[in-house]
Amino acid sequence: MKSENHYGRHIKLKYHQHNSTMSKIKKGDVFEVKLGEEEVGFFQYLLLDPAQLNSEVIRIFSYRSKERDNYDLNQIVNSEIDFFAHVVIPFGFTTKLWKKIGNVDLESDLERPLFRAVFGEKREFKGNRIIYKKTDQWQVWRAGDSFDSRRPLGWITEGNKDIDLGMVKAPNEIVHRMKTGEYSYSYYT
Repeated sequence: MKSENHYGRHIKLKYHQHNSTMSKIKKGDVFEVKLGEEEVGFFQYLLLDPAQLNSEVIRIFSYRSKERDNYDLNQIVNSEIDFFAHVVIPFGFTTKLWKKIGNVDLESDLERPLFRAVFGEKREFKGNRIIYKKTDQWQVWRAGDSFDSRRPLGWITEGNKDIDLGMVKAPNEIVHRMKTGEYSYSYYT
């Protein structure tokens, strides 16, 4: 696919590359993520979420292993789920942060994860930094539902603080959370 830039020259758009990579990704695909010198972690692709930029929803497992050629995929996908996230999977290929290692069919009774996000943001800027404020503008939705399905959640409480953030994360943020248990930046509370 070509487009003309403001200099009148033709440039090749990477969109086509993204689409050709996506056609190779299927629900149930399992990915290996390098976390250290020999340690790897894993995630599985679940579905697209139209309520969050049609990004891919993944479940990240707590299971860790030494890097090797063959893994027991059933052991991986039956291990504890650490968290859920939105990401653009092909960007992780481009940055060489993960690779596909196989596919395991999703459960027929898969419970799609809940996500939360803030709209009508209350924030301030201090130089280039965003200072997020406490807010009661949280909304929640189930992955795969339409944007209109979001419903008010209000304040974050002990009962709902573990619902994962519904922002599309950069691949390096997924890896950072897999390594440290948190994203590299704070968000609303």
